[in-house]
Amino acid sequence: MSAPRALACLAALGLLSACAAGPDYKRPDVNVPTSYRGQAGPPEAKSLADLPWWELYKDPALTGLIRTALAQNLDLKLAVARVEEARARARAANADFFPSVSGTLSTSPQPGSAAAVPGSVPGTVDFQYLPSGSSYSGGASLSWELDFFGRVRRSSQAARADLLASEEGRRAAVSSLVSQVASTYFQLRILDAQREITLRTIESDEASLKLVRAQMRGGIASATEEQQALGQLASVRAQLPVIDHQIAQAENQISVLLGQNPGPVARPEKAEEMPVPPDVPEGLPSQLLERRPDIRQAEEQLAAATARIGVAKALTFPFPKILLTALAGAVSSSLSELLKGNGASFNSWGPGVTWPLLDLKGQANVGVAEAQAKQAALTYRSAILTSLREVADSLSNLQTVRAQIEAEGVRAKAGEEYARLTNLRYQGGVSSYLEVLDAQRQYYSSQIDYQSARLTQLQGLVQLYKALGGGWSEAIQESTAQPGPSAGATH
Repeated sequence: MSAPRALACLAALGLLSACAAGPDYKRPDVNVPTSYRGQAGPPEAKSLADLPWWELYKDPALTGLIRTALAQNLDLKLAVARVEEARARARAANADFFPSVSGTLSTSPQPGSAAAVPGSVPGTVDFQYLPSGSSYSGGASLSWELDFFGRVRRSSQAARADLLASEEGRRAAVSSLVSQVASTYFQLRILDAQREITLRTIESDEASLKLVRAQMRGGIASATEEQQALGQLASVRAQLPVIDHQIAQAENQISVLLGQNPGPVARPEKAEEMPVPPDVPEGLPSQLLERRPDIRQAEEQLAAATARIGVAKALTFPFPKILLTALAGAVSSSLSELLKGNGASFNSWGPGVTWPLLDLKGQANVGVAEAQAKQAALTYRSAILTSLREVADSLSNLQTVRAQIEAEGVRAKAGEEYARLTNLRYQGGVSSYLEVLDAQRQYYSSQIDYQSARLTQLQGLVQLYKALGGGWSEAIQESTAQPGPSAGATH
């Protein structure tokens, strides 16, 4: 077939194959509710997740820690490395759109042979042995797959979707990292507060013990009351090493999140009560599909799996694989002459077609790709349901803990007043020391429980922020590179 006719046939084949093999990706229809379960007010577009994390928490020390974690955390660096790998794979897939050109230089031995030459006697022939030698050849070859049926396009689509999925995975790692640092930091601050409460209680119990011993010398108190006071003091003192151990564990966890060796964490010395941001609308559930990085990652993985169905189908019947190949070069018995370009030249070009008429393995690979796409679709739907559950759980948790904090606050104030009045009654000889001890225990327990409820509220806010997809958007990520608010601690 002549070159013009071959090109004409290829062009006609291209017109007949305007569509790539396999299905085009389309986002699955999902049943997303119009509001979250437990949502306080009517649905509106504004969302807590619209706030950058430094505006949400408004704690310079925490802001510094989060910035350090974003710069040094090893899991986040691993996520970035996965993005780099996916980007390189996407470049490799796109390279198939272009011809592959390679150069060759080879040599092959030529065996010796006998040649007829005129003999010394006229009319006779002698045979002369010619020694062996070598033949040298060099040239360039080209191979180019003509993507009439979309195998290369589908492969490129899959690689790009994998790249986007890895980028969403990085954003998910950022969101998780911010929430982990914030949650552990709040735990650390609450432990600091509980430690201060314990130290104040120890001082109070020591003063009570001195009072009992003074009354014993005056014959008012008994040795039984002294032992009761000693027991109460020892009970509270026993809590101090437990809290110190928990503080060390929280500091170690934050240090590792910061990509550092376990050690102390910079924070305000005084365990002040941390403010909780005012109620902010939760937003619309449909926003989760665009906001949450884990949902977007699952969707990109579904898009990649869908594209790979086309890749598998393009390698099976009735889709042929069409290659355009070309070869040009020269051959010579002398390497120096070949390098000078004095060898005998040769060239060839033309299309090649591979048509899989019976390929059971290829058909099985199509089934594999289709099954993987079904799995990816189920994973995508599951990610959406999980996100809705996490938001609903966080809302329920915050609503419950608000009532708990209010009750614990009343209990703590009542316990404080009860302890004061009981102590006065004991000094006046009206109440027994057992009542004093009971009041002291109740007051200490109410303060510790109040702080525990505060921790539940603070960590619940962190979980709601993460569940709504806060802290990962491109605008927020770019803002983390800016100076932002000054931090009192590292990062």
